Amino acid sequence: MNETLYRKGVVALIRNPDGLYLMGHIRSLDRAGWQFPQGGIEAGETPEDAVHREIFEETGLAGLTVVQSATEWIRYDWPEALRRAGDPRVGQMHQYMVLEAKPERHLSPTPTDDFDRYEWMSPTQIMTRCLEFKRAAYHHAFQLLGISAGGTS
Repeated sequence: MNETLYRKGVVALIRNPDGLYLMGHIRSLDRAGWQFPQGGIEAGETPEDAVHREIFEETGLAGLTVVQSATEWIRYDWPEALRRAGDPRVGQMHQYMVLEAKPERHLSPTPTDDFDRYEWMSPTQIMTRCLEFKRAAYHHAFQLLGISAGGTS
């Protein structure tokens, strides 16, 4: 795999005390436009620094703790319609991290330029409602992180 063809980034699996994960609905997409908060790693950042920055930028949440990270980078290709003219990259490769807040803290994300609304979802709901081109990557991340997604295993 030519790593220069993939944009490096992070994905935040924010888990609440009920075992549900925060998904954001992409403002510019239809009903199937759900994904985890994610983003690129900026120069000089560690993946953990990047995940905290991206979570704050995309949800307004801060003070979360990384409790688990996937043991490998997971990649996916963008659909042709989402590729940018002149950009040689064909997709993204991410490190997936599970984050939690202290149990007494109520997590209330706020809409941003990226997401118009949020829902707490089970892994099974995530697999049926996420962007189709990210489904295999999410499934792989769930396997690496030991997260059961019902009938998707």
